[in-house]
Amino acid sequence: MYVSNFNSNDVSVINGVTGAVIVVIPVGVNPAGVAINPLTNRIYVANLNSNNVSVMDGAVNTSTNAIYVANFNDNTVTVIDGLTNTVVTTIIPAGGSPFPTGIGVNSLNNSIYVAEFNSDIVTVIDGVTNMVTQAVISVIPVGARPFLISVNP
Repeated sequence: MYVSNFNSNDVSVINGVTGAVIVVIPVGVNPAGVAINPLTNRIYVANLNSNNVSVMDGAVNTSTNAIYVANFNDNTVTVIDGLTNTVVTTIIPAGGSPFPTGIGVNSLNNSIYVAEFNSDIVTVIDGVTNMVTQAVISVIPVGARPFLISVNP
């Protein structure tokens, strides 16, 4: 479940089975509504007093059962353990002010790809260590304003 918290400017993600709060994600000013697109796994939050919409993306690494959420306004990626529904870590992508939007997971090589809207790059995260990879290609330059990613493993 996703609950917009008007006065605290964030969204609470709640486990529908246990009722426990999994993570609280900062969004814009005075979030007033939440909508979910089950086909794209995108969560949309209307921010009343910032006159914008926060978009969050959840993607699952089937090899590690980790869920990756792009936090557009917070410039981070949250990693959630799929078994316990607890936050494992929060990752700061490579770009200076990235506004992460899309996440693609390649469970065959445990690579997580993050489109960075403001940095015009894709950051590669190691799905085992949950860190930006130290490989030669850990940042991939792409066109202007990358938004969505699809991975063909």
